Amino acid sequence: MLDRPTPTVRVVELDDGRAGVQARYWISEPSREAFVTIRSEYFEGVSRRFDEAGIELPENW
Repeated sequence: MLDRPTPTVRVVELDDGRAGVQARYWISEPSREAFVTIRSEYFEGVSRRFDEAGIELPENW
């Protein structure tokens, strides 16, 4: 994942105490494999940061 342009995250939906977000990031050499790997690492990082902040995510997020 590239640092520039800076990755972004925005809330696209609020519903019944849940927030839908859209993350955008750029990949230097895009491929299906790179996309899947980076997306997985990104979600793991988000999940870890939520855990550290005491925010619980639903099982199927």
